[in-house]
Amino acid sequence: MNSTRQLAEAGIFAGILVVFMMGAFYLPIIGQVMLFFLPLPIAVLAFKNKFSYSILAGIIAAALSAMVVPFFYSFIMGLTAVLTGVPMGYLLKRSEDSFKVVLISGIGAILALILSLWSMQLFLGTSFMDEIELMFSESVSMQQQLTDAATSMGVDITETMNSYSAEMTSLFDAMRMMIPAAILVAGLATAAGNFLMLHVVMRRMKTPLPPLGSFETFSYPKHLAYGSTGMIVLAYGVGYMGWVDVTVLTMNFINLFVTIFMIQGISLAYYYLKRQLGKGVSIAFIVMFMLTGLSYLMSLVGFVDVLTDFRKLRKAQE
Repeated sequence: MNSTRQLAEAGIFAGILVVFMMGAFYLPIIGQVMLFFLPLPIAVLAFKNKFSYSILAGIIAAALSAMVVPFFYSFIMGLTAVLTGVPMGYLLKRSEDSFKVVLISGIGAILALILSLWSMQLFLGTSFMDEIELMFSESVSMQQQLTDAATSMGVDITETMNSYSAEMTSLFDAMRMMIPAAILVAGLATAAGNFLMLHVVMRRMKTPLPPLGSFETFSYPKHLAYGSTGMIVLAYGVGYMGWVDVTVLTMNFINLFVTIFMIQGISLAYYYLKRQLGKGVSIAFIVMFMLTGLSYLMSLVGFVDVLTDFRKLRKAQE
């Protein structure tokens, strides 16, 4: 591919990214989908074109969208697209392992989220936590107004509203403690979702990527289980020495642990149930099981499966 054609292709994908950015900002529902898949055009371009042209396309798209979208939002959307999409497309071009591609792209997405939150405080003069605290304060103010109105009508709801206030305080504290884990999960989910969609797009473009394999055979490498265990032990150790708040650190690691290994547990359950109940019934059964709030149990099963590989044991018995 000559240089002129490469530049033209970069311009086309920059235009597609501009459309995604405008849709993400202005459209109410489909815009959320476009926001999630912002890295996709850049990932396709990075796979088909030069590394430098991919970065340039992201910068140009952010600059063009800033004409119709506030600069701050254009900046963070362009940052997310480049930091997630470029490593994804580049690593796939080098035929790297799928797990490595998602992990490194996820780190890029996490970095983009962190930089976005920092930029929010820098450019807008407010932080994400400030906004949450403002919402909480408004909720408390509305609660007080309702209590006063009920009291003026001779209805005593003080006890009920105090209980509600205590629940809201607990919810706010839980949200504040779990923000680091939420950022990590959101970044990895963004990378994984765009990675799966990239396979669909490249297949449509007659450039199929190596097959992913079926979900029922999905499995993490064993060193992920060892590393997760070590991180939780390290969290307890650091908290015990008083360097950080042990509750906050441990809760974030545990929530991250549950989210990651729950996928392995669902894969294992689907592997066994599909053979007994069929595809549709198995999916319905797993969904109902997860709705009961037993995700921790599913995560524990997934963690043990990473270490022992139950599916391999079954095949050996057969």
